[in-house]
Amino acid sequence: MLGSPLNMAPEIIKGLSYNNKVDVWSLGSCLYHFLYGQYPFNGKSLDELNRLILKGKLNYPNEP
Repeated sequence: MLGSPLNMAPEIIKGLSYNNKVDVWSLGSCLYHFLYGQYPFNGKSLDELNRLILKGKLNYPNEP
C-alpha cells in the first residue's frame, strides 16, 4: 500500500486490485483541499479516516 492516507482511494484501503482511476480520486481529494483549505475526509485516527473514506459521504462548505 502506497500513498498518503488523506488522499487514498477506497479500493486501496480495501486491498482490492486497482487501476489509474485511484489517481483521479487522489486528484479530486487534492483539488478539494486546494479549494476549501481542508481535506475531504478527516479522522482522529487512521481507522476513523479509513471508515470515513469508505463511507464516502462528502460535505461541501458553502464558500471555497
